[in-house]
Amino acid sequence: MNLYLFDMDNTILDVNHVHFPAYERMYEEVFNVKEGLRPPKNGERTTHSIIRHTLKDSVPGEKIESQMEEAINHMAHLYYSRVSPLFVHANMPNVLDTLNSKGIVALFTGGARKITNIILKKTNLYDKFSHISTCDDAPTRAGIVKHAIERCSLGRKFDKIFVIGDAPEDMRAAKANSAIGVGVAMNVYTKEELLKAGADIAIDSWEDTESVMEQLK
Repeated sequence: MNLYLFDMDNTILDVNHVHFPAYERMYEEVFNVKEGLRPPKNGERTTHSIIRHTLKDSVPGEKIESQMEEAINHMAHLYYSRVSPLFVHANMPNVLDTLNSKGIVALFTGGARKITNIILKKTNLYDKFSHISTCDDAPTRAGIVKHAIERCSLGRKFDKIFVIGDAPEDMRAAKANSAIGVGVAMNVYTKEELLKAGADIAIDSWEDTESVMEQLK
């Protein structure tokens, strides 16, 4: 039996068109500052780290921490009430169903749990995953992946563990956990860039289920 750990943003769905305005509205409505979405340059893209990094020059650190829960709750409300659709990558539900018939499918993400659950439920993907690990469980990508592996491994032994994501930090998280890194070149990074970052496999489409299954066997 294999374990298939999927990242969320830009791996199974495209939510950038929702993320950017949600962060901007939250910064203005919770912290009273006008800022864009500025992820840390070290690649540790979590909801908490993005908020801290973006506001570090305009909001005192103590205020950021004291209002972090309020900020996340505010963003969760924005995602819940948003009218614009969230785009699931073509054939993704079929890929997840097929992998679920072959092993255990779980999700890891740098997003906060409240936000992640809303996005997955709005896209009808929540029930596709046997477990979900978020930045509420660990502060780094490698730590989030480790948490997911540990939870999914209770009472099970896996033949292979695949960590599937769209960014170099996902590939580094795979290596840190002795897993097979699968780079998804469907947004920012190319196959070549993901392979250079340590991916063992690189794909650029979910549309050919048979081809995907061949690579993830």
